[in-house]
Amino acid sequence: MSNFGAVVIARNDDYGGNLTERAGYCLNSLVETFDEIIYVDWNTPDDKVSLIEEAKDFVKKSPKIKWIRVTSEQASEWTGHDPAAQSVCEVMARNVGLRRLTSEFLVSTNIDVICPSRVALDRQIQPDSGFITTAKRSISLYILRELGTPSDILSVREKLESLEPHYTQQPPIAIRGDDRYSLVSSPGDFQIAHRDVWYTIRGFEERLYKRGYTDTNIQQKAAKAGIKIGVDRSLPVWHIGHEGGWGGTGGVNDMGLSLSMDGTTNLETWGFSDIELEVRTW
Repeated sequence: MSNFGAVVIARNDDYGGNLTERAGYCLNSLVETFDEIIYVDWNTPDDKVSLIEEAKDFVKKSPKIKWIRVTSEQASEWTGHDPAAQSVCEVMARNVGLRRLTSEFLVSTNIDVICPSRVALDRQIQPDSGFITTAKRSISLYILRELGTPSDILSVREKLESLEPHYTQQPPIAIRGDDRYSLVSSPGDFQIAHRDVWYTIRGFEERLYKRGYTDTNIQQKAAKAGIKIGVDRSLPVWHIGHEGGWGGTGGVNDMGLSLSMDGTTNLETWGFSDIELEVRTW
């Protein structure tokens, strides 16, 4: 049977409000589904604990969870000290986790997502599935609280799956000729592929360290590498609603570059695999 690993990224800045509570729902759901989870804490101010420590009252301790803290000094250095970089540099933080996961199938996801069950992944994801993204469904935190607390995640997820989904993305867009747009809009909350696929395309494009278009870009990289790309709307991925703008903080990546890039400029050491980072456990 296949095994699955997930990387989830965030920063202890209460982005969107109620971040520790949302993290509880997310991380508890990941523990129930995945064989291993790496949380990458990117650029939390030096005088604060990491988000996973801040959220200890909401998250069940599990040996499945490992976490890495990328300091503010490292984050600034790796993004060239560019003030336009995201506070949480998604492409670099995700790659840090992807390079350190050991599972057969790897998922990149966000801290405010309730993931599908293991049964659903085993049923839908196969070695020849290619690079898959999902159409996330939206749920208000206030409604979610009525279904149960973060510690009740199995019951909460069962109740969620009985609801009529409201997708936060558009329907799939057919790939026609040189269409450079993603299968769904804003597809970055849950992207999954075999580890060989991630390594073939060398993860997310690290020079796109601002916000916007990076999730679409990686689909284009996969397609150009001859990898099948697709969207699976049957996988129940729920996004917990919050305040905050599109794509977080920082400047915006160049759309033309992001959508027309030919291949990758990442080095073989993508994900800073040549740098020893402390991997912590509970």
